Amino acid sequence: MHKVLELLQTLDANYYAESVGISPDDWQGEVISSESRKIIMLASRQSGKTTTVSVKASRHITQERNRLALIVSPSQRQSEEIMRQVDTYIKKSDIGYKKDNVLEKILENNSRIVALPSSEKTIRVYAGVTQLIVDEASRVPDDIYRAVRPMLATSNGQIILLSTPFGKRGFFYETWEDRENWDYWKVTADECPRITESFLAEEKRVLPEWFYFQEYFCQFVDPLGAVFAHQDILNAFTDDVEAVAEEIGRASCRERV
Repeated sequence: MHKVLELLQTLDANYYAESVGISPDDWQGEVISSESRKIIMLASRQSGKTTTVSVKASRHITQERNRLALIVSPSQRQSEEIMRQVDTYIKKSDIGYKKDNVLEKILENNSRIVALPSSEKTIRVYAGVTQLIVDEASRVPDDIYRAVRPMLATSNGQIILLSTPFGKRGFFYETWEDRENWDYWKVTADECPRITESFLAEEKRVLPEWFYFQEYFCQFVDPLGAVFAHQDILNAFTDDVEAVAEEIGRASCRERV
């Protein structure tokens, strides 16, 4: 019977989630089940995105041997928060630890998970990552994102970006805007059954409008205090550079004549 349960957990991600005490929303079950190499989640605050990746990470390292999951966040504290949730789910399985601390956990099956802040000095030492989780990705610097992507080069590993928006800038915004080759989900606060209408009404009343729609309805808002809107800056550019250059050249020749 024990082997049957293990097989069900391996084959059915939703069954695994239930086995560790989580009843996933439909979108959470889809994310946990997704085998896509590239996943991006644009999700409201308190929608359950951290729980989702914690369940997904714990399943990833408990179901197979010799896997390496890496959590990258804007701060060590945020990475540790995911690690605490992962630890809760791992302890509900039958796999013990060879090493167990707040920053790194090595399982008896030789899989491990490591939590890191967004510091390039501490990140570059890792290779062969089979699952890379970038939490609050909109607030992780672009140079860190560029530094971690090569870790998947030889492992054909999975990258997961999750965040609320943080302005029309950076790799997370650009990836979301051009997400054709990504498995993607957008989850607003009114789609989360645990967030009530009355709570949102109160938040809308007391918060600045731009912040409310950014945090709860996943809108990419231009940075506060920006002199020009992002779209206005884009509209200022043209592809007709060659034509302009030719006209300048002709004008210069006319002046010499």
